[in-house]
Amino acid sequence: MRVKLELGGPLREEKGQWHSLRLSVGSTVSDALRKVGVTEELYIVVMRNAKRVELSEVLAEGDVLVAFPPVGGG
Repeated sequence: MRVKLELGGPLREEKGQWHSLRLSVGSTVSDALRKVGVTEELYIVVMRNAKRVELSEVLAEGDVLVAFPPVGGG
């Protein structure tokens, strides 16, 4: 199946902004991130089709993911 992944913030600079991924049926958000080399999953916020999801969420054909580090500060 195919999904699209957009990376934001420092991830974009390091890994590139847009990725078109071919994944096996049953793949998760975490699998998609690992496919592009994002391994610091505890520090990533992921939106799937404009809704926040867990890394264990199973993906479907045509999903669009946006991943970025959480914004902090004060």
